[in-house]
Amino acid sequence: MAMHYGLIGKSLVHSLSPEIHAALIPGISYACRELPSEAAVHAFLKSRAFSGVNVTVPYKRTVLEDLDWLSPTAQAIGAVNCIVQRGRKLYGYNTDFIGLDTMLKRHAVVLQGRTVAILGTGGAARCAAYVVRRAGGRFVFVSRNPGPKMISYDELYRKEAAFSVLIQATPVGMFPEGEKSAVDLKRLPSIRTVIDLVANPLRTGLQFAAKMLGRTYIGGFEMLVRQAAKADAYFFNTTIDEAHIQRCMTEIRQAHQNIVLIGMPSSGKTSVAATLGKSLHRPVLSMDEQLAKQFGKPIRQVFAEEGEAAFRRAEEALAISLRNKSGYVIATGGGMILSAAGMQALGGNGIFVWLDRDFRYLKADAERPLSANQADLRALYAARHSRYEKYSDVRIENNGTIEEAVALIREKVLNVG
Repeated sequence: MAMHYGLIGKSLVHSLSPEIHAALIPGISYACRELPSEAAVHAFLKSRAFSGVNVTVPYKRTVLEDLDWLSPTAQAIGAVNCIVQRGRKLYGYNTDFIGLDTMLKRHAVVLQGRTVAILGTGGAARCAAYVVRRAGGRFVFVSRNPGPKMISYDELYRKEAAFSVLIQATPVGMFPEGEKSAVDLKRLPSIRTVIDLVANPLRTGLQFAAKMLGRTYIGGFEMLVRQAAKADAYFFNTTIDEAHIQRCMTEIRQAHQNIVLIGMPSSGKTSVAATLGKSLHRPVLSMDEQLAKQFGKPIRQVFAEEGEAAFRRAEEALAISLRNKSGYVIATGGGMILSAAGMQALGGNGIFVWLDRDFRYLKADAERPLSANQADLRALYAARHSRYEKYSDVRIENNGTIEEAVALIREKVLNVG
């Protein structure tokens, strides 16, 4: 079956590309076509049954032999991710380069004079190497199967002091396995900047680890949108301006990103979530309410009869089950920040909004197992305050009304009044 425009690759069920291209070019006919083998790729390209396609893993080098013309950039990189058919001839481009190069420049990432570890050796890794070289940096490929001009992961750990930037250019951490990471950043203390080319989830396990360690990190979503804009420019012989690209990035990110509220017991998470969800027409999920239903009894009773450990296990399991949700407002329990695995799961497609209420306005409650009186509440506040600060992406001073908190979230998280 012929298609006008689309994406070819091996596994595309979770691709954001159709949504991105529809935002960039309203009305575009853009489809995903999964091709199981290199032979299938060659047959598809030989058929000429398309106007233009993007190419993703693992076929960015496979397509080279089927093309009639390569752009100088695609030739230099040795990989193609955009093919346009003109007069039965296939023209190959590399728009990943534009996406990555522009993203790094807009985030003021300096590569000149720095040594970069590039994880992977495929088309995305080659593109990253080209960007680094053009920017005046040095690079070393890191591979599970090292050969000439590349090192193993063990060697990376041994020689980590030589590197200050890491570019993750493998599929590791891609949806639905966003928690996975190709490297242990704790063993790479000299690397202060982490670039992960995976676009879905919005924040991979590697990026989350960088956040927890205080490193600078950038995910691949922006690169994906920017390379798509350049591909559409080739498809339609047009120009897509920066303002439109920014609008599309904001629109798609907000549609997929959960707003995850964290904070102390009685800081207003459940009430703010309900009002915020109504304001944004988003589904709302209260984790404490969900867990009470799951146990069939109030949380205080769960603590009394089954113990805190049983509750925390269930809370973590619920958080992990929410990993692939998108577009929700989620109110966490006050103790959710005690689970690193749970917070990582919620942080994959979530932005953490800390409702920081001054202790004067927090209230002890006999129904809350760990803050039934003021003394317990004060001890809890002292023990957890730094954790909320560490995990939060956005801090909201929630000392006023629910409506004021919602307005601040809309302004700081969504950039709308």
